[in-house]
Amino acid sequence: MMLNFNGALLKKIEISSDALQNNIAVIRENLSPGTQLCCIVKSNAYGHGLENIIEVIEPYADAFGIVDLKEAAIIRKKGIRKKIINIGCTLPEFADTSVELQISPHIYTINTVKALAISALKQGKQIEVFVKLETGMNRCGVAGKELEEILQFISSSKELIFAGFVTHFAEADTADSEFTRLQIERFENLRKKYLTKYSIDDFSHTANTGATFMYPESHYNMVRVGLGIYGMSPSNCVYNAGAHRLTQVLEYKSKIIQIHKVKKNHSVSYSGIWTAPKDSVIAIIPIGYADGFSRALSNRGHVIINDQRAPVVGRVCMNNFAVDITHIKNVLLYTEVTIISRNKKFGITVDDIAKSLNTINYEVTTVIPERIPRLTI
Repeated sequence: MMLNFNGALLKKIEISSDALQNNIAVIRENLSPGTQLCCIVKSNAYGHGLENIIEVIEPYADAFGIVDLKEAAIIRKKGIRKKIINIGCTLPEFADTSVELQISPHIYTINTVKALAISALKQGKQIEVFVKLETGMNRCGVAGKELEEILQFISSSKELIFAGFVTHFAEADTADSEFTRLQIERFENLRKKYLTKYSIDDFSHTANTGATFMYPESHYNMVRVGLGIYGMSPSNCVYNAGAHRLTQVLEYKSKIIQIHKVKKNHSVSYSGIWTAPKDSVIAIIPIGYADGFSRALSNRGHVIINDQRAPVVGRVCMNNFAVDITHIKNVLLYTEVTIISRNKKFGITVDDIAKSLNTINYEVTTVIPERIPRLTI
């Protein structure tokens, strides 16, 4: 039996293919000669919809970055054979799948290295691995004796192909960061030392979106860009360094499901935190914090209806919230509502919402659930 759902009719994410292509073009213009582009599509492509994004950017990407093998499986299922790099954690238990899908993982534990070698031998294949160096982020990475042990094991294994060294920067979105330059220096020293010691080829990559625009000396053979692909900048410094040419990719839209009048001094939604200052007209939107619209926007957020801003009134609920439309003309049942706009003039872009919530722009997009339909336009 064919089932029909009303999700796409009540709420949807629109993805601009033109914006995606513009952003990749801008990023490539900032790359050093010969540097490749790895497009980071982890976490459902930063909330934009992995399958939608892949379909648009595949011709323009040299590689893809993921953190979950489910993401890799989706990409491979589309028949894409380009390099997929697991920039997250590859547990030994998932070595078989990594080899089968030919994923190139970031490695920083000997247990995973050994598991990958065993799986590759069992499957009669080889697998490419990147060794992640600890240079100051103090998150995921390897140094010292464990680094030596990993490199010795890789160099003695026929099943493992050493692809190169990688690291991650802690503050590459900061202008003229001494710490970023220190990390680059540490990385370069370790890279040269071990390339010479083990006589191995190298395909290094270190730069995220911030470093891609701010630190060309970190470009090496490839950059790993996530945020910039989706038209967002990690800081004002990066924005001023060239990211201002990027275009927001995502718009979030819904529809009004009810309109009703509220008398003066009557409250709306839970806890009565908003009381009508006069006889008012209220519209209900079928989106809530379960749909990525933060509860912290209660009594302070805005949406766009008929090209005008409508304030959120009362508490944002799990599946809906209310807005005051008293001042807006010609609003009807099922009128379209823009929750996140690509148009900066309304002040409801991803950056605007992030600023209102005192958070980062990509948290705003990544919390939008996968079940919300994504449509490429």
